[in-house]
Amino acid sequence: MDRLRKFMLLDGKDKRLYLSVILSLLATKAALRFVSPKRLRAWLVPGARGADRIDTTADPGELERLTLAIERSGRLLARAGIHCLPQALVGYQLLRRKGFGVELKIGVRKDAHDRLVAHAWLVHEGDVVLGGLDKLPLFTPFPWPEGLPR
Repeated sequence: MDRLRKFMLLDGKDKRLYLSVILSLLATKAALRFVSPKRLRAWLVPGARGADRIDTTADPGELERLTLAIERSGRLLARAGIHCLPQALVGYQLLRRKGFGVELKIGVRKDAHDRLVAHAWLVHEGDVVLGGLDKLPLFTPFPWPEGLPR
C-alpha cells in the first residue's frame, strides 16, 4: 500500500513515466522470450525515432530521473523476472531517445560454484548509470555488436 501511496503523490509527468517504463519492461521481457534475436537486434538499432542523435546538452538530472524510474520499476516487477537485461534494454532505448550517449554492456563471470553468471548494465561517459553491482568489475563484457551505436 505504501508504494501505491507514493505513486499517487507523483506529479502527472512522473506517473506517465513510471507507467510507460513498467509497460516497456513487461513488453521487453516478453520480446526476449518470444522474438528472434534478429528482430530484437533490429529493435535496438536506431531508426526513425532519432535514437542515434546524441545531445551533449542533455540534462544529467533527467538521466538520473529516468534511470531511477527503471530501477524502481524493475524492483517492483522482479517477481515477474524483470531483472538486469530487460532493464538495460529499456534504459538503452529510452536514454538514447532522450539524447544520452549510453552504451549497453552485457558480460559474464563465473560464480563461487563455477557456474556462468551474466549481467547487463548501461554506461554513460564512462560511468555505470544502470545495473551497477559491487562485483561488476569481475564481469567480462562481450564485444560490442556490429551495427549498434555506441
